[in-house]
Amino acid sequence: MFKTITIPALFLLTAGVAKAEVWVVTEGTNAPARGTWQIASNGGDLSGSADMINAKGQHVTFKLSGTLRNDQYSLQRISPSDGSVCVYRGAMKEPGKIAGSAICGLTSTAWNVTRQQ
Repeated sequence: MFKTITIPALFLLTAGVAKAEVWVVTEGTNAPARGTWQIASNGGDLSGSADMINAKGQHVTFKLSGTLRNDQYSLQRISPSDGSVCVYRGAMKEPGKIAGSAICGLTSTAWNVTRQQ
């Protein structure tokens, strides 16, 4: 005598599903650093990976970890291929656009994002 329970199984499959987006990112005045970030959001937690070209024209990759709290984004680089550790802080300025600062060591510069879903 077997009973099939499908509603709890369906709930388990849909609970905690992360939403994924592509972010087109620029850093610095006149956007000398640029690239794309693959960002997953689960509640207020953000994670992902980045593929960038830095201001020197070098390819840079890194992982990202951060949060979205009270309309404020805060992310940090994890294991950057160029060794440059940065923190990103910003807010939604208009639908699909985030603006803020990239803080790398003692240097702060513009950080801009266009979110693509």
